[in-house]
Amino acid sequence: MPFTLCISVDGWIRPRSDEASLRWLSIGGTPPLSPEIRGAMATHSILLIGVGNPYRQDDGAGIVVARRLRPLLPERVECVECTGDLVALMDAWQGYDLVIVIDAMHSGRSAGEVIRLDASEQPPPAHVRFASTHAVSLSETLALAHALNRMPPKVVVYGIEGKHFGEGEGLSAEVAKAVEDVVRYILQELREGNGDA
Repeated sequence: MPFTLCISVDGWIRPRSDEASLRWLSIGGTPPLSPEIRGAMATHSILLIGVGNPYRQDDGAGIVVARRLRPLLPERVECVECTGDLVALMDAWQGYDLVIVIDAMHSGRSAGEVIRLDASEQPPPAHVRFASTHAVSLSETLALAHALNRMPPKVVVYGIEGKHFGEGEGLSAEVAKAVEDVVRYILQELREGNGDA
């Protein structure tokens, strides 16, 4: 049975093999991931991470992409939502061959613009700023993971330029369209490259 991980607002991770057997485990603090969770995570070769805050309008773009993709992904792809401590991602992505991260950007580009970066060898350039309502941004998390040698072999980042980051739910029209584009791009990459995006 597939093993699904969802990271909630407070940074907790929930494995879900079925709705009736929910258990909660921390990935960022105490307690650490259990051997059971690590073993289940290691059975998947690809991890997809939607990053953001769905209660800060366009900052929720990465979460929406993950939710749209979850029912469409092959079994070898694990899907995670991260709305909490991004540093916890360094634990979550251990053991995966490929990690695909989707997050909103706030870098001055046109709303809805999408970029794709290979962050495997180095973190994103300074001019690529990801939106963050967290203490540590995605760019800072990737830089820290590089410095600590805690990167998976391959990391691909999709950034969606946001328009509105105030309180509230829902995406701007430009970002909602970009979400659908990113869903198509990721599915195409997984199909064409057998998951080796």
